[in-house]
Amino acid sequence: MRFSLTDSINKKMFVLYAIGVLASASVMLMGMASLSVMERVVALEKGLHDHTVMHYESFVKLERYLNLGGEEDYKEFVRLRKSCMAVSLVCAKAEQAFDEGTEDDLVSSVVGLTSTVDPDEARELMDLFRYLKGNRSVQEMVKWAQRSSDLDEEIIDLAWQYYYTDDYDIRMELTGEIRKTIDELNIAKENFGAGLAGLAKWATSLTKRIFIISFILFSLMGVSIAYAIGRSIVNPMMKIVAFSDRVSRGGMDRRLELKTKDETRQMADAVNAICDALARVVIRVREGADSLTDSSRELSTMATQFSSTASETSASVTQINVTSTELRQAVQSSSENADQVVASAESTAQAYEEGKSATNAMGDGVDVITKQVVEVGESVANLSAQAVRISEIIDMVDEVAHQSELLSVNASIEAAKAGEFGKGFQVVAAEVKTLSEQSKGATRQVRSILKEIQVAADRAIKAAEKCSLSAQEGDSLNNRTLQAINKLAQNIDAAVGSSRKIAATSRQELQGVEQVTDALSGIQDAMESNTKGAHAMEDRIKELVSLAEALKGMLAAIKV
Repeated sequence: MRFSLTDSINKKMFVLYAIGVLASASVMLMGMASLSVMERVVALEKGLHDHTVMHYESFVKLERYLNLGGEEDYKEFVRLRKSCMAVSLVCAKAEQAFDEGTEDDLVSSVVGLTSTVDPDEARELMDLFRYLKGNRSVQEMVKWAQRSSDLDEEIIDLAWQYYYTDDYDIRMELTGEIRKTIDELNIAKENFGAGLAGLAKWATSLTKRIFIISFILFSLMGVSIAYAIGRSIVNPMMKIVAFSDRVSRGGMDRRLELKTKDETRQMADAVNAICDALARVVIRVREGADSLTDSSRELSTMATQFSSTASETSASVTQINVTSTELRQAVQSSSENADQVVASAESTAQAYEEGKSATNAMGDGVDVITKQVVEVGESVANLSAQAVRISEIIDMVDEVAHQSELLSVNASIEAAKAGEFGKGFQVVAAEVKTLSEQSKGATRQVRSILKEIQVAADRAIKAAEKCSLSAQEGDSLNNRTLQAINKLAQNIDAAVGSSRKIAATSRQELQGVEQVTDALSGIQDAMESNTKGAHAMEDRIKELVSLAEALKGMLAAIKV
């Protein structure tokens, strides 16, 4: 059966109330006992007062009898002394009578001495002295009561002797003894009164002590019970507070156990349920923290690798950009050389036109032929020189094309290193390689044509020399020269076309290289951004690892 906290408190308060009632009843009984003692002591004091009155009145009667000799005074003295002796006998013989079982005999003897003593009062007085026989004041009173009883018998006997003798000397002697006995009786009376005063004082002190001790015992009992009730309520709460404090400091490996049957037990069960839920949460968070730490470390490793790769890629792109710049300069130089080749080819075509006019004019006359032959010889010599110049330019173009091919190979390699970012650049490098191969093919054709031009020029020179030696052969030489010049014209036209094609190719190469350079600049900017992002991501992941480690450290302090 489970009680509520209010029922438990009410039950304990009822117990406290019941104990208080019992304690009050005990105090009341003890108070009534002490009051009974006080009443008897007061009654004894009242009886002592009457006894004292009879005591001194008897002495008055005795003095009157001794002085006047009245018989009534003697009888009244005897009656009063017997009443006093009866009271003294009750006080002196009470303990002995109870020990011997002669209470009734003692009461009968006392009543037989005088009719002034009530048997019930005598019994009450005997009970008082029996109950208080161990009291020092009562013992003194018994002692002096016994002495008073003996002295009463003695003084009654002396008064009787005085009453029944007429001898003057005997009476004077008896008077002295009587007066001496009276003094002793007064002393005994005073001592008995002092014992009774001590008994009254003791009874008053006893009553006070009873009430004080009862109050102290009742207060201690109430405080103890209240403390026990308070502890029965506070102890579970203190245990709950201590357990909650332990849980707040990370101790979740124990559970709160209470043996109460009120709301504190329900509170303990609720606290244990909360602790179980917190423990499950901590276990899950701890597992998540471990997983987060491992993942963060893997991310940190990957971020470091990515940052390193980004740095290497950025360096590679920078190198490719430098190579592209060099390639641009080379292609630009090749384009300029191609323009020069075109200009030379056009100049050669103009010389062809002039040679052709001179050859046509040879038919006008030998003189004119001779003169024209000389001019043709000079023109052919010039043409040979131009052919040499064109050959040198072609060699330069061939070298540029070779370098362009090498640069395109390097660019392809660097583009492969750049991965996804270098695909566009790889296409441009392939185009550059194609253009360089076309440039090589064109230069080979031009070189072949130039060789033929040189051969033809040599032949023209020889023919001019032969013309100068033999005019008769002029017509034949003119025809041959005209044929050679026509053939030369064709070769020159081919050389001019090849040169223009080389120039166009060089301009296309220049545009492609410029596009590659622009693309590489964009790639370099992107790689720099990626590198910065990779470093930033690496820093954030390191912070995440630190936070995960800190979380693990915090969770390690919690005992589950």
